[in-house]
Amino acid sequence: MGKEIEMKDAESPSPLVGKDEAAVEEASVLEQLAVTVSVIDRAVRAKETRTVFNRVLRQVAGVRRRMQSKDLRDFVTAHIPPGNPSLEPLLAALDEVGQETLLNCLLAGLLDEGLYEQADALRARAQRPDTARDVQQLARYLYHLGRIHAVRLDYSEAKECLQQAVRKAPLTATGFRVAATKWLTVVRLLLGETLDRGELTRGELARHLAPYLALTQAVRSGDLAEFAAALHAHEPALRADRLLTVVGRLRHSVIRSGLRRVAAAYSRISLADVAAKLGLAGAGTPRPDGSIEAQLDHAAGEMRAGATRDVYGSGEPAATFHARIAFCMDIHNEALKAMRYESLGGLQLEDADKLRERQEQELQAALEDDGMDF
Repeated sequence: MGKEIEMKDAESPSPLVGKDEAAVEEASVLEQLAVTVSVIDRAVRAKETRTVFNRVLRQVAGVRRRMQSKDLRDFVTAHIPPGNPSLEPLLAALDEVGQETLLNCLLAGLLDEGLYEQADALRARAQRPDTARDVQQLARYLYHLGRIHAVRLDYSEAKECLQQAVRKAPLTATGFRVAATKWLTVVRLLLGETLDRGELTRGELARHLAPYLALTQAVRSGDLAEFAAALHAHEPALRADRLLTVVGRLRHSVIRSGLRRVAAAYSRISLADVAAKLGLAGAGTPRPDGSIEAQLDHAAGEMRAGATRDVYGSGEPAATFHARIAFCMDIHNEALKAMRYESLGGLQLEDADKLRERQEQELQAALEDDGMDF
């Protein structure tokens, strides 16, 4: 039958199944694989893949429960020549993990070329299962999706996707965690969040996040001159990370942070002094966005700070508490979805009559033991 492939089942045979039954089961698996390969090969050559695709997936479903995806791919590769045009479509059709990997490769290639619109169109048209087969591929997909949302100014969705990607990534995947953390840091700054210094100086990620620590300090200070200096000093690193354009949007966050500091320090200050403190070229005409409690008097050319708002008397604490509870519930639900249970495999289960008879015998024995105690 060609090259022999050693089958390494993901689940070891049950001790209740004898050697003869295990050999018969292995032969059945090999026979099913051979039939599946021949059916798909003929379908691809005859360009009738859509007609037999559902039939093939039904055949493969029973095999996948007893085999690892790597073993299945090795079997197919061993029985189809490398130059056969049906090999690549066959491998992609057999393995859902392979489909997820292929989608991530396509998204990564488009994003590396800066084709965000095309990547978003591909993501919208691609069909993904409700439950991911591979957590690592899911983390990569969330990372790509977070980048797309960030470029499209959808920062809330980008933050959620990037946080999920960082949390699902293996601890040993340092490069991926660094890349995702860089994008997450910029997105959080664009949302106006205040980042703790310890988040960017923790562990082995600290030396990779030095440029973003400088940007975070500049945004927190509200000084445009400091922000421009940090941007100029780390421009090569930001360009290599493909974040230079997105980081350029932080200028508005720097101005907003500076205005907050000025409004908190001065009850009344001229617009010219505000421009000087922020490093602006001129006073200009600011556009109010409701993020700062202050009033602008253009006739007098000054800014007057409003009364300090009691945050604890508003609904913000309840909203924050609700967001944290929702976050914990999401983690719980995702953990339940990620749980995998062992297949019954070749276990020989008792039928209902034998089970009922055995339970009656055990109950009778227990009653007799209780009678002997008296």
